[in-house]
Amino acid sequence: YVLYNNRAGAYHALKRYDEAIADGKKSLSIQSNAKAHSRVGAAQWEMGRLELALSSYEMALVEAPGDRTASQNIAILKQRIGGRGAAPQQQGQQQAAPAPQGPGNMVALVLDAVVVTTVIAQLLLGLLAPQLAPIVWQLTLVSMAARCVLLLRAAGALQPVSYTHLRAHETPEHLVCRLLLEKKK
Repeated sequence: YVLYNNRAGAYHALKRYDEAIADGKKSLSIQSNAKAHSRVGAAQWEMGRLELALSSYEMALVEAPGDRTASQNIAILKQRIGGRGAAPQQQGQQQAAPAPQGPGNMVALVLDAVVVTTVIAQLLLGLLAPQLAPIVWQLTLVSMAARCVLLLRAAGALQPVSYTHLRAHETPEHLVCRLLLEKKK
């Protein structure tokens, strides 16, 4: 069953999802295991079959109750399935992230205030104390970068992804290297 699991992972990396599902199911027919359920779920997810993917990840969690990746994927899938409106989500289309709430807004306001304050300080120090201006400039850049990260997270561009999702985007070259390294363990 392990070989079918590995080949399912390779097919997934090659975006041959039907074959990945077939190999995952073949592995499951030999022995029920969390890895195969996860491989099938990942391929179903990529094909836009979110309800089936959710079911596969739930089976993976039954096989391996402490599997954080399966738990995270279940939570994400439930959110995406529950968040659908009247129109179904197209495959590959990202759902817009909700506007940030709570402490995130306070952090954004503080960072905005820091940026404005440091820009004003930069202008004044450029005239009055030029030796301190580079330090203030660095603070300005750091606070602007932090604010950009908050904006990107609010727009959904910076969201945590599961290990399974990262593996889904492996290139064939990376897959071969990873499998060779795992074989050595």
